[in-house]
Formats: sequence, structure tokens, C-alpha cells
Amino acid sequence: MAQLIVDVSKEYNINPLFLTGVMVAESGFGTVSFSRWYNNPMAYHWQNALMKNGLPTYEPNPSRNRKYKNLKIGFQEFAKGIRRNIYLKAARKDLDAFHLLYVGYRANEWMGTISKVYNDVLGIKIGSHLPVNNIGEYIYTDWDKLTKQSNDLKIIDKFISWGHHTPKKPRTIDTIIIHSAYNALGDDIYSVEGVLYEFKLYNAGPHYLIARDGTIYRLVPEGDIGFHAGTSKMPDGRTNVNNFSIGIELLYHKNESPNEIQYQKLVKLVKKLKSKYKIDYILGHKDIAPSRKTDPWNFDWQKFNEMLNY
Repeated sequence: MAQLIVDVSKEYNINPLFLTGVMVAESGFGTVSFSRWYNNPMAYHWQNALMKNGLPTYEPNPSRNRKYKNLKIGFQEFAKGIRRNIYLKAARKDLDAFHLLYVGYRANEWMGTISKVYNDVLGIKIGSHLPVNNIGEYIYTDWDKLTKQSNDLKIIDKFISWGHHTPKKPRTIDTIIIHSAYNALGDDIYSVEGVLYEFKLYNAGPHYLIARDGTIYRLVPEGDIGFHAGTSKMPDGRTNVNNFSIGIELLYHKNESPNEIQYQKLVKLVKKLKSKYKIDYILGHKDIAPSRKTDPWNFDWQKFNEMLNY
């Protein structure tokens, strides 16, 4: 069985300690007949289907279960199961969040057993909230590759000489302001150079600009105070919003909406920023200056938040 665990773990990039720990937690190596455990690799006779919302079911309903031919197939189905996106997303959080999805309810003894296996075998201390995020590092052997794929982002430096200044002391960044703009003075409304010309006329300096084709330009260093928010006020009452915020401009006409590639690049950029700073607010320009601003125009906040939280 040990070799089988190693072989399947290597095939699916699963940490063999996690597979072993789950078997100990759910079966104690004592049985393979818990038919309600779709995700119990020792219960290799059964597999529950997924519900319509993508979550696993746990009832031993024969109409939703099927028998595996052997233990190897059971292990493989387990490995494929926890590599679904819904589990990879949970693995970005802590063990508690992962186990609530996997087990289906709170089971402290399950987490305790997993923790004991890692500690006893390799001296690695993990717990329900230790580490506080990226428990996937201890579950998937290719976690670095998985996270790099989602966080890899090409940014072109196109620094401007106006619209920003370097503060005397490092600033604390906790806010992202989303704007929209287009080239109103030229024939090509999506012209990056045209928009930058307008920014220069108004001494505006957002930190980032996402072009219509999804290209991300860095215009102002994040450590600098960019002039993008103007006279504005935060929901918590703070003013001087430029001091603690990063501004992101999306390039599209006011009668349009951001296109799909712009949403995707915006989400990736925001995720990157959130990994660097403790971001408390992600707002539109009109949220902090409702009397004078209407952007970002036609922005789908529900879509953005769903993509951001995926």
C-alpha cells in the first residue's frame, strides 16, 4: 500500500502525507466500508456525484454511488477530486476552510489527525489556522506552480514625469480606486498615448492603466503618491485619498463597459496588490467623489467581485 500511495501521489502531485493523513483521520486503517464518504480514499467501493453547485454530496444514496474496481482507482479518484478548482480555491486559505469543504461539517478530530501525521513524520506543525493561508503548500507538491500561474502578470513600465511625487516617509496603502478614461481629443478613443496626453494636461497620475487590449501599464511607482482621486472622501470619513491609495484606470468609452480581458487583467492586478498590501477598500471613483465623478462607467461590480473571490 505504501508504494501505491507514493505512485498515485506522484502521478497527481499530491503530498503523500496528506493522503496518508486522510486515511488515518477517516478510517484509522480499519475499514473500507464507509459508503457515505465519497472522498474517503479507503472507502474505495463508493463515489458520490457532485451536486449542481459543484459541492460533493455525502449521503450513501446508491443512485449516486458506484463501485471502484480496486484501491488504486479509489486513490486516483480521490486525487483527481481534490485537484478540482473548488478545492484549489479553498487551499488558498487555512486547513479549517479546506476541511469544511472536504468533510462537509466541522470535524476537529479530522484536522487534529492530519496535524499529528505531519508533525510526527516530518516535524511540520500545522493546525486549523496555521498557516493562516496557503494550506495548499502542504497538500499539493506543485503548489508553487499553481499559484504562480494565477499570479503571473506581465506589466509594462511606462513611467510618467507628472502627476505624482515621492513622500518623505513610506506610505501605508489600504485602498484601491478604479477609474475609467478614454481619448476624447483624438480619433482613436483607445489610444494610450492620447489618454496620457490628457493626463498630462490635467496633471493626473494614476498608478496603472489597463488598455483596451488588456495590456497593463505602470505609470507611477506604487510607493509614490499619484494624483488620481482629486477632492474626495472615503466611506470611513478620511480625505486626502491619494495619500493611501493606488489608482487603476481602465481604457474604454463612457458608453461601453470594460471588456472581458480588461476584467481579467484588473482582477489579476488587484490580487497582486492584495498580496502585497492590507487592502481594506476597493472602490470606484464615483464612490469617493459622487458629486463630480461617474466612473468607472457601466462597471459590473458583481462580476468583478465574483472573479476576485474565485
